[in-house]
Amino acid sequence: MILKCSSCNKEIEITDAAEVKHCPDCGAELGGSAGKNTADDRRSGIFSGIWNFGWDLYRKICERFSWFHNFVLYAIIGVMAAVLDYSIFCVMNRWIGLAPELSSLIGNICGFLFTFSGNTFYNFKKSTHVLFRFISYFCITSCGMTLSTLLIHYGKNVVNLYILKAVLVLCVIPMFQFILNKKITYRDFPEDSPAFGQKSFLQKFFVLFLIASAVLWVLVPSTYHSTLHFDPAETLMWGSTFNWGSAKHPPFSGYMLYPFCRLFGFSNFAIYLLSQICVTIGFIYIYKLSRCFFERDNSVIATLLITFYFFYNYETPKFNANIPHLLFVPMMIYYFYRGCTANKWHHWLLLAVSGAAACMSKYSAGVLFAAFLLYVIINKDARRILLSIKPYAAAVLFFLLLLPHINYLIKTDFLVFNYISHGEEAKYGYFMQILIILGAVVIPLLCMSAAAAVTYLIGNRKLEKLRVSNPQAASYALCLIGGQTAFLLLMGLCGHRVLAIWTFPLFLPAGILIMSFCPAGFNDRSKKAFAVLTSLVAASLLLFALVYYNTSSKYRYHIRKADFRETAQNFYRSQTGKEIPFIIGDIWEASMLQNTMGYKVKACPASDPLLTALHREHINKNGALIICKDRSVVTPHIKKTFGTEPVWIKHTIPYRARFGKTKNYTCYLAVLPPENEIPREKKP
Repeated sequence: MILKCSSCNKEIEITDAAEVKHCPDCGAELGGSAGKNTADDRRSGIFSGIWNFGWDLYRKICERFSWFHNFVLYAIIGVMAAVLDYSIFCVMNRWIGLAPELSSLIGNICGFLFTFSGNTFYNFKKSTHVLFRFISYFCITSCGMTLSTLLIHYGKNVVNLYILKAVLVLCVIPMFQFILNKKITYRDFPEDSPAFGQKSFLQKFFVLFLIASAVLWVLVPSTYHSTLHFDPAETLMWGSTFNWGSAKHPPFSGYMLYPFCRLFGFSNFAIYLLSQICVTIGFIYIYKLSRCFFERDNSVIATLLITFYFFYNYETPKFNANIPHLLFVPMMIYYFYRGCTANKWHHWLLLAVSGAAACMSKYSAGVLFAAFLLYVIINKDARRILLSIKPYAAAVLFFLLLLPHINYLIKTDFLVFNYISHGEEAKYGYFMQILIILGAVVIPLLCMSAAAAVTYLIGNRKLEKLRVSNPQAASYALCLIGGQTAFLLLMGLCGHRVLAIWTFPLFLPAGILIMSFCPAGFNDRSKKAFAVLTSLVAASLLLFALVYYNTSSKYRYHIRKADFRETAQNFYRSQTGKEIPFIIGDIWEASMLQNTMGYKVKACPASDPLLTALHREHINKNGALIICKDRSVVTPHIKKTFGTEPVWIKHTIPYRARFGKTKNYTCYLAVLPPENEIPREKKP
């Protein structure tokens, strides 16, 4: 290296880095490098200075904001996962020759596992409770995908699509997922955590029961479902339109199911999986609410008592507008109580979000607000929240979240409420309707109470005098159950149609009500008896479903999708020589055919004027296939809407359960031609 003397400007060659850097002539200190090496060293010094400045700034930011380092690593891991995902897709698709869909799925799974492992073990350094963290991470990732899909659908006509996608991918969705993962997935668990820490026998049973129940209610329906049940088929149809509503229900159940099923290629497995995710998270929230009143074992009993009502297990594979309530209603009643007691901002804001999601799934969730109002009126401590700004801010957020749907209802003249008030089910007289409501409330409560009493007696031999052992729990649970019951009775007395299925949210806090009357708790023998009885009831419902649906042939369970699709496609090709451009008809038939075609073709029920109007222009231009089981129902709608009477052709499709008898399903097909091909005298 050549250095220049700072005094005499003489250039001195230095061969040893450790050599003293002084001029041999004048003794002055040697300065910067000379010639070519001098420029390199100067450049190196500049880069070193920039690096040191940037590193010091980064360290100061991390000291000021403790989450910043985690966020940077979260972003780096995400970029690496995206590169891994893309690389695997290219290898699988171009070199190995797998289908693009399968290649993409494999890449997505590998990318997901990479981000979870990197964030769990390197970024946040959490090696405990891995199962919970995996489930939580998966749910938050799914929520991010759903939110991104919805924002793109509703924002594509407002801003540039590619700019919107870039903002979502680079900013909005990563921040959304990072905040939720940091607060939920990677939080530290206390010793008395709902499902972790040092566990008693009943705690261990609770964790195993939730896992086993979720897994089995995903696998068992897969053995007897060859096709889609009516409810998920209808929900998927709503979700495929991303409309703000339909003529029957608000849209959020479709918003949840359609993107989730799209991730799994619209397999039935995805429907059952999403249902069990909702059920499991709902049970955890009921446990969290129970822990506000009872010790851990009694909280487990209060939670699992609701499994003695068949809706919370046997009916759950049929994803419909009620299933999201199994997730959002427990969140609502938990966050409302925590808001009344702790009065924290996040409790009220999460109440607003979960309440909006519940009401956007099914309007009956609004009945809960009557119960909340009742609790505030009768509870002195709860009335203090009226002096705080937090519940009012939550109410504003709740209204803002519902505002787009309210605007949609106004534009459609509140057409959906015609279904709520009049529906297809027969209306009963006042007296009979009141009896039905009371029976739907009292009978499940009696079943749960009997289960608690029997297991208590097994360990204690005698039942002590009945008294309220936890007044706080009893008052809150009574307000939730009584408030909703009173509101439904009032609707019945006013002449509105009330269905028994609307009562199912009542029983989510029923176990808390029953355990609030438990005088001395359950001893070890009673706890083991309760675990055995709960397991037997759950196993019997699983066994019944497994045997019944594998031996009894039902067309909405056992028609092969391929047979259904080929029948419709062959008919339309033979009539027009073209592929099916659109599907309209009975709800199940139209939505089922749309599912078999991978939602590449749009569909709508002939009886739904809102969805029909949404696709009217496309149908008039390209025509449609009409499919139904009952011609007398669909024909009037087609004549009224399109001004032509369908020419029906009867088709028969065989089906059978795995061990059942072969039966025939009869449906009717017709072609709805484009508007310019309809004879002039038949046009509306």
